[in-house]
Amino acid sequence: MQPRVPLLKRTIDRLRLYRYKWFGRAPSHVEWEARLQRVVSETVAQSLPWIPERGGSFLDVGANIGIYSENVLRARPTARAWLFEPVRAHYERCAARFAGQPNVVVENFA
Repeated sequence: MQPRVPLLKRTIDRLRLYRYKWFGRAPSHVEWEARLQRVVSETVAQSLPWIPERGGSFLDVGANIGIYSENVLRARPTARAWLFEPVRAHYERCAARFAGQPNVVVENFA
């Protein structure tokens, strides 16, 4: 059984949705990154046992802005990563995030 989401959090999430629908204001980059951190943390924890501590590799298909890969690479710094993101704006932020890291390849297609 999943824990219930507190009423306050549900209310805040709904207000953010209405802000977007009514005013066309999407979350800021900081808000979006914080949301992704929360969303991917469990997935990263589930993925790490499958990625060797030395010499491992992984694919991130639909990499968005690279939060998942960044967290995996924090835990497995020697891993090699291939990231694929078709949305140009997300790809550019992802490519900038991993610029200068030779063990990370970021591609702009799906």
